[in-house]
Amino acid sequence: LTASVLERGAHGRRAGSESTEKFLSRVSQINLGGFGLDELSDALALCPALDTLHIYANALASSTVSPLHHLRSLTHLHIQDNLLTTTLPLGCLKKLRWLDVSGNRIARVEGLSECAEMETLRVERQQGVESVELEQVSFRGMARTLTDLSLASNALTNLHAFTHLTELKALDLSNTNIADWETLTTLLSRLFSLTNLRLLSTPLQATTPSHAYRARVVLTSGPKLASLDGKNVVAAERLVWERKRAREEQVERKKLAGEGGPAEAASEQAQEVEREQEPAPVPHLPPYATQYRDMLIHKLAHASSAPSPSSSHAHPRSGSKPAPPPGVIPAGTIPVPDMYRPLKALHAPKAGRKVGSRGVVVERGGGVDGV
Repeated sequence: LTASVLERGAHGRRAGSESTEKFLSRVSQINLGGFGLDELSDALALCPALDTLHIYANALASSTVSPLHHLRSLTHLHIQDNLLTTTLPLGCLKKLRWLDVSGNRIARVEGLSECAEMETLRVERQQGVESVELEQVSFRGMARTLTDLSLASNALTNLHAFTHLTELKALDLSNTNIADWETLTTLLSRLFSLTNLRLLSTPLQATTPSHAYRARVVLTSGPKLASLDGKNVVAAERLVWERKRAREEQVERKKLAGEGGPAEAASEQAQEVEREQEPAPVPHLPPYATQYRDMLIHKLAHASSAPSPSSSHAHPRSGSKPAPPPGVIPAGTIPVPDMYRPLKALHAPKAGRKVGSRGVVVERGGGVDGV
């Protein structure tokens, strides 16, 4: 790695009379991704202002990247898809906020305890290792700042290492080996700020019915969870599952207490089905006359279709009209309030005026006045 290679990857161009060293001293971004590098050099010391370095898709090993310690201003390091076997000793890079070491051969995530400003850490797709161990000390050092963590496509051990990341908002555990609810529940119950969670292609997700899986994860997570596996979690969805869980817990408590046993549990389930099938109530004061009419018809129909026992044996009086069949509303039995009567019935015409067939008042002199 030479100064000329650094200049090739630098963002921006030097002035005509500017030296390479002076230009590199003010460069803030360099992209050397796919340059075929197998080692770094002390030429990086020429870039004291560098804050973003892309050295992905090369052949860099852990033993050949030590010159990174020259970059004291570095905030973003993209070193994915190389040959690293350990995370870097980055204690000297105290300003680092973004680190991507995906696609390497790292078996243990360590050496990050002094990265107290780290916000995003990506350790995905580690190749050729049986599992990826998480050092608890490293994650404890990032507890107050880390907001985005991705460990996708790894066989993980020691998931409890990052349970104290109280500021974590996005967590990607897709295609990992999470298989039991107890581990996941312990993890999620402590991530109070989590808003985005991905668990796709895990044994836990594959062996649980989709509806039950989603409901349990949402209820286990904190109240701020807004997205699960790329799908939004709405407030109404959470409320339905919370109520359902409360009813299930109530039935379970009654079972344990012996208050009715299986019969009462079946009764509770029947009441739940009845509540779900119950139609929406008719509005008390509908805004339209047709809705008011429908409400009265609905009430009278139910009243006429359920005769009282005493009236069913009574003999009709002579000369009285026969009772209408069930469900038929007798004429003139539906009261209509004044607010729904035609306007021409509410507003009597003034003297000397005549009301037309459409509620229009015709003056004697031929003028027309609407009511």
